[in-house]
Amino acid sequence: MLESLMVLMVLAAMVAAGLAVLTISAGLLLSAGFICAALGVLFGVPAGLWYHLRLREALLHRPPLPDKWWLHPTRYRPDLEPSERKRVFPWFYLGAAGFMVSMLGALLAMLGVLRFV
Repeated sequence: MLESLMVLMVLAAMVAAGLAVLTISAGLLLSAGFICAALGVLFGVPAGLWYHLRLREALLHRPPLPDKWWLHPTRYRPDLEPSERKRVFPWFYLGAAGFMVSMLGALLAMLGVLRFV
């Protein structure tokens, strides 16, 4: 079910991108792309940082963390208690949403550049 939804979302995004190239001016696509990317970074990066800090805080009373634990933090998620998950995961989701918004901005900017050509 989830896979079908993902395929439909990708197809809808492809159709929307094609329509955007045909109907929206290059300048507007570029502007919207840069604004979208900036907004995604502005709320995604702090949320991602806060996620890492919250995860570290939750994992500190367990066995010592390796030096570069933050490079692959997802491997430590199974160690979290349900109450800790409630404090940590919203920041992960917010950071992931910020990343997706910034990628949407990059896509819009790319479409704007392609429209110029």
